[in-house]
Amino acid sequence: MNNNIQVDIAILDIAKAFDKVTHKRLSEKLQYYGIGGTTRTWIDIFPSNRIRKVVVDGESSRCSFVTSAVPQGTVLGPTLFLVFINDMADNLHSTARLFVDDCVIYRPIHTENDHQLLQEDLDTLVNWSSTWQMEFNVSKCAIMQATNKRSKTDFTYKMKRKTLEKVSYQPYLGVELCNNLKYNLHIDQTCKKAIRVLGFLKRNLKHCPPSVKERAYTSLVRPKLEYCSTI
Repeated sequence: MNNNIQVDIAILDIAKAFDKVTHKRLSEKLQYYGIGGTTRTWIDIFPSNRIRKVVVDGESSRCSFVTSAVPQGTVLGPTLFLVFINDMADNLHSTARLFVDDCVIYRPIHTENDHQLLQEDLDTLVNWSSTWQMEFNVSKCAIMQATNKRSKTDFTYKMKRKTLEKVSYQPYLGVELCNNLKYNLHIDQTCKKAIRVLGFLKRNLKHCPPSVKERAYTSLVRPKLEYCSTI
């Protein structure tokens, strides 16, 4: 942005990421990273041999074995997921940023070839997801072009033969990311959320003692504004 260079950003979404981690392939990755012996055997057992059923109005389905997914709500689960997706960004031409199941790849655009390289990276990610039985939710993936230039070089990016939507803003890691890299929209939306919560508290706690109102405000309203001011 400071150098007046266009940067194309692909904001990607992995569909049901934690649920699609296959146990057999996770074990293969553990072996690849040098985790073996009794440690690997213990980890293999941890997500395996689990069953599930659905209960509706007192009626339950048959039990079925869970052959994929890392146990959520556990300490080890997120670590196993990170091990599973750690090689996602290998062999990419562009810069990649991974945070749990959120993925962004971006590239400065100088020539038409840079567009092609970013498209090749998207194809590489699709091939990776197919190999490891993961899946990108293309309808939630988007392209953002960050630049100060009045004229932008355009390119139609695709994943799985579907055209990615071009957006001027997109939520990412709790922040409303804009193509001008300013935080006005994020601040406005955060303040609106805080005002809505404050209005709810005023309506429902108007007869409560000041100490209750203060605790509710500091717990539910002020953290939103403090995060907003930090941004």
